[in-house]
Amino acid sequence: MEERNRFRNTLIPGILAVLTGLSVASCAPDRDTLVLAGDIQNNIHPVTATVQGQLVRMEKGMGETVEKGEVLAVVDDTDARHAAGQMEAIVKMRQARLGELLAGARPEQLAQAQAQVRAAQAQVELLRAGNRQEQIAQAETGEAIALEGVDAAQANLEFLERQRDDLLYLYEEGVGTRVEADNASHRLDAAASQLAVAQHQLENSRQQLQLLRSGSTAQAIKAAVANVDMAKSQLALLESGPTPQALEMARAELEQAKAQLAQAESWLTRHTILAPESGTVVSRNHTVGDMVNPGACIADIAAAGEVYVLCHLPVEHLERVVYNQELKVLAGPQGRELSGRVVHIGLQSAYVPKDQQSVAESGRTAVKLKVAIDDQQGTWKSGMQALVEIPLSH
Repeated sequence: MEERNRFRNTLIPGILAVLTGLSVASCAPDRDTLVLAGDIQNNIHPVTATVQGQLVRMEKGMGETVEKGEVLAVVDDTDARHAAGQMEAIVKMRQARLGELLAGARPEQLAQAQAQVRAAQAQVELLRAGNRQEQIAQAETGEAIALEGVDAAQANLEFLERQRDDLLYLYEEGVGTRVEADNASHRLDAAASQLAVAQHQLENSRQQLQLLRSGSTAQAIKAAVANVDMAKSQLALLESGPTPQALEMARAELEQAKAQLAQAESWLTRHTILAPESGTVVSRNHTVGDMVNPGACIADIAAAGEVYVLCHLPVEHLERVVYNQELKVLAGPQGRELSGRVVHIGLQSAYVPKDQQSVAESGRTAVKLKVAIDDQQGTWKSGMQALVEIPLSH
């Protein structure tokens, strides 16, 4: 208060003498200018948390400068990182699944199916030609091929069973989808059917071998023909590749996983609190170890270069100012002349605070007026005093 009174007792009279005897919030004798006394203030930007958690880092202290986008604080992101990692794994799994469908059957799968068709056809020909030693040898070869088919189908079934279990686990953990788990179960069922077919072919091969060893019969030839038809059907299924519906579902599942990954990564980034503007940290409201909630103010930043003079304009002169109007400002103890711009006109009137009244202002109502001034060099500090001149002649 003493400093403010000293300002009014020294700066104001001096400036008013220059301005031909003006008084604060009063008019000159020629009534051409209204002079308002006010305080210089900074625009303060609160820095708030957007997630709940424990503060694990505070990068800036009070009085330190900070650049826009610089890290100010970090909230514990362990769970968020884990969730993002799980979603990344799901995206890779679905990309691999779509790649398998687009690639179609592997060459070794096609070769195996083709070999089974040839073996089945050869078996029929041998049976129809009669039982010779070479027929029995070929039947033994067919049995061996059928046994390999069973082994391959069994291995594929076990792989898909493990994949199904992994997807069920991810679904139970909340990072997978029921649709993906169900699809895995369907693929497992299909693999079980393929194993059953391979086992049936093996059984037929063994029966045919037994029949050859004991002599061909019409029943043996009929069974061999059925085995050929089954082998051809399996080959055609592999050659035709996935259905359009299966591809569409695989693509949709991949896009869904990518969207969930983007959401998880966005949530992860929200644990890092960045400076919204360049400036100086003027308050720290939390320390490392504190629990914060969304919306909690972590710190306040006085924006660099964003300062204004806050004064009170008597309501009878309200029509004299408009937004973006250029006004002359006399700032600091020396009354340095600056150019200001009206950036805020209060919507409600009130009595002028007593510590900002002149004798002429006592009992008068006014609105808040903010006049922005350029301060890229950081010359003007919050709390310094200034005068604002408002022309009355226009």
